Amino acid sequence: MAQMFPRQPKVGTTDSEVAVFEALAEQLDDQYSVIHSASIVRLISSGKRPEEAEADFLVLHPDHGWINIEVKGGGVRKSVSNPGWERFNREKGAWEPAKNPYDQVTNTQRLFDEWITQNHKISSRK
Repeated sequence: MAQMFPRQPKVGTTDSEVAVFEALAEQLDDQYSVIHSASIVRLISSGKRPEEAEADFLVLHPDHGWINIEVKGGGVRKSVSNPGWERFNREKGAWEPAKNPYDQVTNTQRLFDEWITQNHKISSRK
């Protein structure tokens, strides 16, 4: 069983993230560490806004490196009427603007890769 941080999903976690949390905990062995809802802020230089990112899951292994998993529950699509992406809001029963999932995971991967590589000598590129 993987080492999970925190040990249980936080209150208010989406059903899709709870399902992934449980699957990772049960299906990975104890060599894996999994961090749920990990946030990172990188300060750039004075006068500029810091870069922020959040990973739904960081899965780390001492021999295999690490991976960032972004969970999308429900519908996500390229907008048919506007430039950009949309997600289906089940409560409202309607499509609404959403972050580009590829940009989101790429930015998060880059920020965490810089931090983990510099501080822990683990690379995502093994």
